Amino acid sequence: MDAESQKEARSLKREQFASDFRWLMNDPRGRRLVSKFLSDTRMFATTYNPLSKQPELEMAFAEGLKNLGYRVMADIGAICPEQYFLMMKENNG
Repeated sequence: MDAESQKEARSLKREQFASDFRWLMNDPRGRRLVSKFLSDTRMFATTYNPLSKQPELEMAFAEGLKNLGYRVMADIGAICPEQYFLMMKENNG
């Protein structure tokens, strides 16, 4: 596969992902799932726990979870930012 074909394939893959993500975020069920996922990543919580017996390992694990949440937030911001506010309204009261 030449460079141009590879570039086109990557572009198509990005477009398909964006389309799939819009589909997910355009449905209340999808927004509930994404809201739960973001909550589970604890991206707005501190990773520091002074009572931990293994703080380095726990913090590394927590930061990994947060990184996934940040990536999803970046996708929301790039693909369908208007859906974020609707999701928050629907799932946070």
